[in-house]
Amino acid sequence: MTLGEKIIERRKMENLSQNQLAEKLSVSRSAVAKWESDKGLPDIENLKVLSRVLNISIDSLLENEDKTEEIQNQEAEGSLEEAFLIKRDEKIATYINKRCTVELTDYNDGIDGYLISQDKDYLYYVRREGKKTIIGALGKKFIEQIQLSKKKEETDLNASEYMDINRTFFIGKNVSVALDEKHFWSGLIGFKETEYLNVVISGFSEANLTIENKNALTDILLPVEKITKIEVIV
Repeated sequence: MTLGEKIIERRKMENLSQNQLAEKLSVSRSAVAKWESDKGLPDIENLKVLSRVLNISIDSLLENEDKTEEIQNQEAEGSLEEAFLIKRDEKIATYINKRCTVELTDYNDGIDGYLISQDKDYLYYVRREGKKTIIGALGKKFIEQIQLSKKKEETDLNASEYMDINRTFFIGKNVSVALDEKHFWSGLIGFKETEYLNVVISGFSEANLTIENKNALTDILLPVEKITKIEVIV
């Protein structure tokens, strides 16, 4: 059984509707619907609450008949979060080299494009905007849903040419960077910077992204965990 099927089964056993379960988890009914249809995955904190509300262990929720040996080993070591991330990355891998619509959490803007690769933090993609080709990276922790795009295939865009893209690709290039600080009021009355446009990345480590700051003695250091999206026109 998939995670979604288990949530449905246990929810019905507990005589809960989707709305009732959503209220107990302080999430929207649509979030529960996505989990149950295997179009999205609950995060670690929601998994803990699901386990308590549905009276099922987290290990049992994550188990499935075809899970990999790697997941089994992680669970045996008691590393729940690692097991969850492996499961998430395996799901993302099924969409690589396909045109997809990706939705992000809250007010963060998603994309429609070809998914080309991933690492532990980012999902890389290529998309078209008019005649421009844009290569980007999405922070995987902010991905809420991935589904196959309903738009026409770009016949003149060969996504396979970009399959080797990784974070080092963006170093030295003029990019836009969006942070997970975006709200509907952002930019209206002097809130702190939530987006950096036309900036140059001088460094990109596992922990931080460094932006050149020509107007100051020190560069701008952004934590990787706060970055929702990076894009560059090629």
